[in-house]
Amino acid sequence: MAIIKCPECGHQVSDKAPICPSCGVEIAGKTNRCTRCGEIYFRDEHFCPNCHQPVNNQAVEIAQGTNSPQQPTVQPQNTVQSIPVREHTVNMTDTQQERDDNRQEKKKKRNFTAITVSFIIALLACGVLIYSYSNAKARTEKEEYEFAMKSNDPTVLQQYLDNFIDAPQEHRDSITAHLDKLKKADDAWNIIAKSNNKEEIIRYLNENPDSPHKTELIHKIDIIDWAKASEENTQEAYQRYIDKHATGEHYDEALATLNKLKAKELNQEDRQMISEVFHKFFVSINSRNEGELTSSVAEVMSSFLGRENASKGDVIDYMNRSYKEGVTNIIWRLRNDYKITKREIGDGKFEYVVRFTADQDIIRGESGSDKNTYNISARVNPDGKVSEMNMSKITRREE
Repeated sequence: MAIIKCPECGHQVSDKAPICPSCGVEIAGKTNRCTRCGEIYFRDEHFCPNCHQPVNNQAVEIAQGTNSPQQPTVQPQNTVQSIPVREHTVNMTDTQQERDDNRQEKKKKRNFTAITVSFIIALLACGVLIYSYSNAKARTEKEEYEFAMKSNDPTVLQQYLDNFIDAPQEHRDSITAHLDKLKKADDAWNIIAKSNNKEEIIRYLNENPDSPHKTELIHKIDIIDWAKASEENTQEAYQRYIDKHATGEHYDEALATLNKLKAKELNQEDRQMISEVFHKFFVSINSRNEGELTSSVAEVMSSFLGRENASKGDVIDYMNRSYKEGVTNIIWRLRNDYKITKREIGDGKFEYVVRFTADQDIIRGESGSDKNTYNISARVNPDGKVSEMNMSKITRREE
């Protein structure tokens, strides 16, 4: 075995190798070695491509390493015999040139094929890259579109339109319509933000239920309704505010104010208490019951029948003087025509100013009786005690 140069591509290769590992041409049994210059060439060539030595049985060396027996070279006897040899050499040279041209043509074809294949592979690679890029761009566009459609920020929508000029037309149309809607809502907000008209604010909220200013406008309505309730300052006004603003900023204040107004308002319980106080007072005089009488009045009365800072003793003294000589009985009858004014005199404490009329019958035994009617003005303190009382006779009743 010997190492030779491939006659096709020139790479080092074993003369026993079936083919050249570089170019794939057959080697084993297909090459000769020139006996003159040692050039390796294909066996189907008729002369050495290097020195143009003709191929014959005496001048052939097989590339496998065996030499053919050489025969004595016949020397030409004269010049006439050498002429055919030259002609043959020229013909062989032409043939070799054709083979060289064919070899070069094969090389060119192989090179062209390789270049063509490489170009096709490059085109395919570019196509794959372009396809991948297009898909990635389409995915990005879709994600940005979905994000923009969920946004209420005009900047986000405008950025989509600027970044995706080649986006599907239906996407751009949807984004444009959404952007126009937001711009109109923004213009409407600029107007409503300066308004204190409750009806206009409510209409805006109905037309823009998803407005980012919804919380702010609800708070604004709360302020408007509270201002109106405070201005009216009635139970009805505060109750309206409470009904409409269960989570309002002034809910607790409205409820406390409402309770105060209700406390100031005269109710049935107040009327019942007033009636019982004066009924007890006058029945005690009728029955001459000092204990019941004094339990119905304050320790000190600011005024009692014109006497200032009157005591309970002054009240008892009045009752006793009423039963002067000859008077067997005194009967007071209340007409229940109370006119009551409820006044707050402290935190949750109230007094009552009361006006009413009462009939008095003074019985004198066999001598007859006196019948009188009085106007009575009185005051009842938060403890339910009479703290002031004055009376004036308005008529003398006849039998």
